[in-house]
Amino acid sequence: SQDVIDIANEFNINRFHLVGHDWGSAVGWYIVSKYSDRVITWTGLSVPHLDAFTNSLMNDEVQQKKSKYINFFRTPLLPELYFRIFSYKNLKSIWKQSSKSEVASYLETFRQRGALKSTLNWYRANFKNNNLIGDIDTPTLIIYGVHDAAIDVISVDNSEKFLKGRCKIEKLDSGHWLIQESFEKVSKR
Repeated sequence: SQDVIDIANEFNINRFHLVGHDWGSAVGWYIVSKYSDRVITWTGLSVPHLDAFTNSLMNDEVQQKKSKYINFFRTPLLPELYFRIFSYKNLKSIWKQSSKSEVASYLETFRQRGALKSTLNWYRANFKNNNLIGDIDTPTLIIYGVHDAAIDVISVDNSEKFLKGRCKIEKLDSGHWLIQESFEKVSKR
């Protein structure tokens, strides 16, 4: 998260709008909680307020089922092998809504030495149930795909109780990969 602030500082940008998806959204929630004076507006794609998500992860059976992959991703070596076998077949299956050129670009990235491990290390290093961020005062927009395979709607709906500033939750007829599945709708927000 400090990287985002350092980039803004390098370009002499005191205040900025922030948008994040997936892990970028998790980082964004943290930034908004720690640097609210720097963020004009915050848009979280797919991932709800981290406290609401943590609560759902601990108490909601649907979210627990949707999050089973996290424990797998946190195991050593096995996830890397799983995604590499058969010319990255299992990794490619994640991007069903992406174009062939997008998938080729993603694979070019993930085939680089250490890239897949580094990606999985986000789950290994950062996924803890004790990193609460508290209330958010920054004007916030959450965009959520109602067919999201990883995030249950309960944590999205429960996010509102942590949003003390102007907030809006938009639910789209989409899955987790909002940019690929609902680009026009997301980009107009």
